[in-house]
Amino acid sequence: RLGDDRRTLDWKATARRGRPMVRVLKPEKNQTVLLLVDCGRHMAGEIHGRRKLEHAVDAALRLAKVSLDQGDQVGVMTFASQIHAWLPPRKGLDQLRAIASALYRGEASLEESDYGAALDRAFQRGSRRALVVVLTDLLDLDTSAVLVKRTLQLVPRHLPLVVSLLDDAVQ
Repeated sequence: RLGDDRRTLDWKATARRGRPMVRVLKPEKNQTVLLLVDCGRHMAGEIHGRRKLEHAVDAALRLAKVSLDQGDQVGVMTFASQIHAWLPPRKGLDQLRAIASALYRGEASLEESDYGAALDRAFQRGSRRALVVVLTDLLDLDTSAVLVKRTLQLVPRHLPLVVSLLDDAVQ
C-alpha cells in the first residue's frame, strides 16, 4: 500500500504472490524474564545516601513492572551465600505484588555471594529461553570473573545481562 516502508518488503512473498507484500513485525509477548538480585557483601555499601541493594531493588521492580505490563512472565531470586527468596516466572498483578514483597524482605549480608548456586537453582528444573538479569556490584576481579564465567555458560540458550552499580566515589 501507499506509505509502506520499502525496507519491510518481503521479497520471497512478493515473488510467490506476484504483488508487493510487506512483513509486519510485532513485539514478542509471553517471554520469560528472571531477575537475580545479589544480597551479598558487595551490596551492603551506600551510594548517594542509599544502600546499593535499595537501588537494585528499585531497578528490579521497575523492570518487573514493565515486563509484566508487556505480557511477559517474570521470576525473581534474592541470594547471597544461599538463596533467600525464589519466585518462579509467572504473569499478572499478583506476581508483581509477590515480587515486591520478596524484594523488600531482602537485606544485604556481609557474606560472599554464590552466583553459581543461584544460577543452578534458577535453572534446575529446566527453563525456556529467558532474559536473565543479575543485579550486583562488581568490585573485585575474582568475584566478577566467577560471575562472568557462569553467565557465559547461559549464552547458547538464554540471554544474560549483568547490571552493576556505578559508584562515583570509587570511580
